[in-house]
Amino acid sequence: MEEPERRQRLEKGQHPFAVVLEGSNSRVLPELVFDQGLGDLFVTRAADNVVDVDVTASIEYDTDHLSTKLTVVMGHTSCGAVRAAVNYLPDPNGEQAEVVDCYYSH
Repeated sequence: MEEPERRQRLEKGQHPFAVVLEGSNSRVLPELVFDQGLGDLFVTRAADNVVDVDVTASIEYDTDHLSTKLTVVMGHTSCGAVRAAVNYLPDPNGEQAEVVDCYYSH
């Protein structure tokens, strides 16, 4: 259970530092994976990480209205949806590819 001060602060509004898109997986809680508490992450779940109009609206709300600067796309090992998402984005320095290669090697 979170401390009472944090809950009181969250009653006034939320200010997550990251939006997390992950598949519909009951075995994974981003807050536990990243050791974060209530209000730290804005988590959106979608089967197979498919980004439809509703998921897009959720992510846009978070980035536009809550000013979140970091977006994390989570998936299981060898997740084709994560690979497709990374391949879609421009990667001029090859940094994204390096992160994904590390992800696939573990």
